Amino acid sequence: MTMFKKAERKAVPLKIALTGPSGSIKTYSMLKLARGIVGAEGRIAVIDTENNSASLYAHVTDFDVLAIGAPFEAVKFIEAIDDAVKAEYDILCIDSLSHEWASIGGVLDKKDQLDKVKEMWGNWGKAKESHNRMIDVILQAPVDTICTMRSKMKYELEDIGGKKVPVKRGLEPIQQGDIEYEFMLVFDGDADTHKAKAVKDRTGLFSDVEPFQMAEEHGALLSKWRNEGGEFIPPISTNTRTAISRLVKEMGMTETWKGEVALVLEGLVVESLKDLTEAQGQTVLSHFKLKYKEFKENKDGKVDK
Repeated sequence: MTMFKKAERKAVPLKIALTGPSGSIKTYSMLKLARGIVGAEGRIAVIDTENNSASLYAHVTDFDVLAIGAPFEAVKFIEAIDDAVKAEYDILCIDSLSHEWASIGGVLDKKDQLDKVKEMWGNWGKAKESHNRMIDVILQAPVDTICTMRSKMKYELEDIGGKKVPVKRGLEPIQQGDIEYEFMLVFDGDADTHKAKAVKDRTGLFSDVEPFQMAEEHGALLSKWRNEGGEFIPPISTNTRTAISRLVKEMGMTETWKGEVALVLEGLVVESLKDLTEAQGQTVLSHFKLKYKEFKENKDGKVDK
């Protein structure tokens, strides 16, 4: 029987998005916010898809960078995120996430290539398979994460000093249509004022705040808010979850082993592997390593070293 329990806020990793048109200083704001979150000694990792442009801001703060070029396939982002987690960086910045959607090798490009072979509704599902996994990896990664995204642009005429002046306006982010739902905090930047405004805020820190220029102090506020949530319990890592799935698959994925998995998860009061904490995941992995050893003994007549 499933039991409800009192809700308590935990110190989960921050998942933040910065959107805006060209010139809204997304990269600069990202680095300022990141430094404020991790503090003076914290280690910042940046995944750069913008032709090494992040390094132009090396004077803003210290950070390590990994450049990703075309094709901008989701698997490249997934591997880079896993590497950042393994290296135990304090925060990960992805600048920008738009390339994985709308550039060479991205989702829209894959969809176009599939349509050339055969136009059908199922092509969307195939094109987004790795994309969906990438979003899951970003959200599950046990590290604070900031993603920048370009916004579609248009110009509007505004009356400034008695004259009609074209002003650049950002529209929705260049990414999957509902991408903003995935983040706990979304800032939208303005190209003219270089100020940002929270358009989604689960922290409550910036909901009623007028547009402002991003600074380290805002990151420090977010760090304080997160830490007040109590002890952070890391979710299961992608590597641990993959290792468990591989062992179970190699044992044949018969109904017997499926039942074994279900029984183990039931004992831990979770419904799927992705709901485990990392500590629980290691326990399950150890369990199936023993089961795999027994499986190999029965199959080969000897222990597989």
